[in-house]
Amino acid sequence: MFFDEAYVKKGAGVGIVFTSPQGNTINLSHKLSFYTTNNVTEYEALILGLEATRKMGALDITVFGDSEMVTYDH
Repeated sequence: MFFDEAYVKKGAGVGIVFTSPQGNTINLSHKLSFYTTNNVTEYEALILGLEATRKMGALDITVFGDSEMVTYDH
C-alpha cells in the first residue's frame, strides 16, 4: 500500500494505491470533510488505507508513505 496526502487551506484529501503481488493496482482517493493539519492528514491516509485493506481481506501488507513520522519502523 502506497499513501500520500494533499493539504491546502481549503481542504485536504488522501490518495492510496494498492498493488497486489501479481502487479494489479487499485486506486482510492478520499476528500476529508473536516479541518486538519498536514500531519493529521497523513495519519488519516494511513488509517483509511488500513481500513480498506481489512475490507479487501488482505492478511499481509507492506506500507509505503512519504512521512517518516508515520511509517518509521522502531
